[in-house]
Amino acid sequence: LTELSELYLGNHNDGNLIGYDPTVPNGKGTVRRMERHAEYLKMLHPATQMSLWPDLAGTLEEMTQRYSISERMARTRRLIKHFDYDNARKELKAIVENPETPKSDRENAEWELARVSLTNSEEPKLSEKIYRKWAKKSGTKREEAVFGIARALSRQLDYRAAIAALNDYDRQFPRGKYKARSLYLRGWYWFDLRENEKARPLLLKYAQDTRDTAVWGFYAQTFI
Repeated sequence: LTELSELYLGNHNDGNLIGYDPTVPNGKGTVRRMERHAEYLKMLHPATQMSLWPDLAGTLEEMTQRYSISERMARTRRLIKHFDYDNARKELKAIVENPETPKSDRENAEWELARVSLTNSEEPKLSEKIYRKWAKKSGTKREEAVFGIARALSRQLDYRAAIAALNDYDRQFPRGKYKARSLYLRGWYWFDLRENEKARPLLLKYAQDTRDTAVWGFYAQTFI
């Protein structure tokens, strides 16, 4: 822990070897220490500023050649955990688009890519495409995929299409885990479209069912 804290603070001599330090002897042992620290930062702390330096981060082609799929997926999860969605998305796309990626790994990366792409206003169409593909499959992810279509459409600000997708979700999963959320979102989207007559009963039912007092404010605004 002491070594790790010193590395983050920039006081550890070996940590400084990642950059050029003319005071350090340039031997094989030094190079190996530099490489170990570089690997440590790049794989276990990929979202830190030092790990994103071009000379250290490397290209996606280099990542593909050097690391296994499981290592890259673990790195991607760490990027997501630290909200570095852009770099996570690039890594996931590279895994999905690589023809040599095994099918199961490609599917796992594709699913994560759909979720991460919702965080970028320029990528929800990609999420929609992936979710529509998974919505046609059977399995545990199908419900989330059907609900994900609505989320992707709402991210594109196509609220009417999102409402239609939520209605479809309700028909397919009348007792689904997103049932309450679907009710609220349909009310909210109609409210955002200034369709107060349609929004009002949905918001009212959600407020009564969940006892969420914050929604009463939205409900009151539908009468204004």
